[in-house]
Amino acid sequence: MPPAADGSTETDQGMADGPLEVATSLVEFGAVPIGETSTMRVSLRNLGDEPVDFLEVVPASGLDPDFEIGWFDDVFTLEPGGAGASITIDFRPIRIESYAGSFVIWAEGLPDRPVDLSGTGVQAIRLDTSEIDFGGTLLGESKVRSIELSNISTIMRQVTYTAVSFVSRCVDDPVAPYCVRSSPMNFDVNGRVLVPAGDSLTIEVEFSTPLGLDNWAGEFTLAAGPPLTVQLSGLSTDFAFVCSGNGRLEATVGSCDIERFDCTNLVEGTVAVEGWRLAEREGDFVPSPPFSIDTSRRESLSEGEFVSFNVEFCPVRTGAILARVLVDSSEREVEVLISGLGL
Repeated sequence: MPPAADGSTETDQGMADGPLEVATSLVEFGAVPIGETSTMRVSLRNLGDEPVDFLEVVPASGLDPDFEIGWFDDVFTLEPGGAGASITIDFRPIRIESYAGSFVIWAEGLPDRPVDLSGTGVQAIRLDTSEIDFGGTLLGESKVRSIELSNISTIMRQVTYTAVSFVSRCVDDPVAPYCVRSSPMNFDVNGRVLVPAGDSLTIEVEFSTPLGLDNWAGEFTLAAGPPLTVQLSGLSTDFAFVCSGNGRLEATVGSCDIERFDCTNLVEGTVAVEGWRLAEREGDFVPSPPFSIDTSRRESLSEGEFVSFNVEFCPVRTGAILARVLVDSSEREVEVLISGLGL
């Protein structure tokens, strides 16, 4: 479909029905950013030996106003011998959805010629991700992650940043765990920045922990039309290496209860696990049954990785007994308290 002098595209499949040739029966606009106008033309030719009179375009009932159909270059009669004209169709979507419609070309004494229309309204801007998980961050430290924002439209767009929860601009006081800035141009005091057509912007999000230990869920939007939401998650922690699991085991005499424990590296970098061992609550020697533990082993854990071990409790009498598991690592020694109740 070669572009016309006015920037529109003219279909050229060429299908004749009697003397009137209509270039196509389907006009597909494809994806068009909301607020922009895409223009296409359907050409007509009179291939017969007699004039084609009283040309008229009849839109289908309920044709979406986002489709606008022009006239035949002010031509109402096509002379014989290949005389031509064209119909101009503009598509300017205002919603992010798929559109469909049709119109009929009518000429006196000839069959109606329907033409179907289709197009999709899309966002003018695009993000390479809408979710950022910062993982664990030690209290007092920070992490920075980036999002690429692209202006896929053919005009400059104003992008507006809006904080929803636990987010502020990085130039403000750091009262929120997340802050947002953009480059090469930063948001102005109203949270706005201009992005040229076809250009991109880097959105930097920083996670720090001025408010203490917690799992933090943040959210902000970026808009050049309908807003796009970015979800944030991160854990502020005072230790890089932690162990978790239910430390209370119960079993009737003659049976056993097993509990799994996970030890995880929460932050960037590597933690070397040297192993684990059972100990009584006081002293550092292995208690006698009823507790037993998986064979110790060495592990090297990257961020988010964990090592697991099982503790088994098989009471030989009723009553409670206390013990602990000591897990040695390059970051610290972790103590896991456990209790067993014989029933």
